[in-house]
Amino acid sequence: MSNQQVLNVRSNIFKTYILFVSFLLTSGYQLSASAAEQEFNSTKERVQLVELYTSEGCSSCPPADRWLSSLIDHKDLWTKVVPIAFHVDYWDYIGWKDPFASPRHTQRQYQFKNQGLSNSVYTPEVIRNGYELRDWYQTSAYTPTKGQDIGELKVKLKNGIANISFIPTPDTDAPLEANMALLGIDLATTVKAGENRGKTLKHNFVALNWQKQTANSEDNKYQWSLPLQNNSKHQAKAIAIWVSVQNDPRPIQAVGGLLR
Repeated sequence: MSNQQVLNVRSNIFKTYILFVSFLLTSGYQLSASAAEQEFNSTKERVQLVELYTSEGCSSCPPADRWLSSLIDHKDLWTKVVPIAFHVDYWDYIGWKDPFASPRHTQRQYQFKNQGLSNSVYTPEVIRNGYELRDWYQTSAYTPTKGQDIGELKVKLKNGIANISFIPTPDTDAPLEANMALLGIDLATTVKAGENRGKTLKHNFVALNWQKQTANSEDNKYQWSLPLQNNSKHQAKAIAIWVSVQNDPRPIQAVGGLLR
């Protein structure tokens, strides 16, 4: 082997090493949140779940995004209110494909309408505790309500798994679904087409990965195990978990928090 060939081999090995290290650095940061051991416990009183259905392709959505983002420094964030922004995909056709949109988010929004919990499907739409809030712009993103003892929702993150348990009050034997969404915080997009062309849009509490799992009651106790998967290129900085009756989108109890 000539000296030049030796140099070429060494160069290729070095390039491969650099690519491998780069991969570890980029993917490892995503995994760091999954690897950290954390616990999130709700109160026994119902915690509000505030859902915003939004799109970067909708010119009337940025005010609603700012409205939801007002909770970022709220003293009751995660303990009394859990926010989540579901980006829908039905505005993608008008020129800008929302990078956070998912057809599953759209399907969830339609589920509220089909079950008579909202009048129509539109953006921006706010669903608070499972019901449409049409006058959201006239109120704050969190409005305290009289507490109702609904049961404590507990979540333990360990080894990339979310172990979830819930003991409802009152007792029930209905199958319950645990929903878990990894959330993006402090995200920004410069929109290059569509109704928001030329604007830089900022978002908080964006659903990056949402999954759910059904469990049956065992002596009025429910348990689930969900992997902390993030298929998005954006880092998950927070998590939202809520439980509901199977095939019913209305939340029974919710909890969330920032990821370490």
